[in-house]
Amino acid sequence: LCRFGTWTLLVDTGEMVWSNGIMAMFGYEHNTNIQPHKTLYLQHLVADERAGWEAAVTQAIKTKTNFE
Repeated sequence: LCRFGTWTLLVDTGEMVWSNGIMAMFGYEHNTNIQPHKTLYLQHLVADERAGWEAAVTQAIKTKTNFE
């Protein structure tokens, strides 16, 4: 079974909008009262993947392109 989800990063604040799929992957119920944020997202990534994720997102912001 494959799980996937989507997210949107609000660049100015670091806040994020997470789909129900992301919420489920991270173990949250869809009605959980959490504030999705870049910092919280990074806590759920494997430590070895954090720097690569940060670099890819920074590049997408810099070049004003989508991150996929």
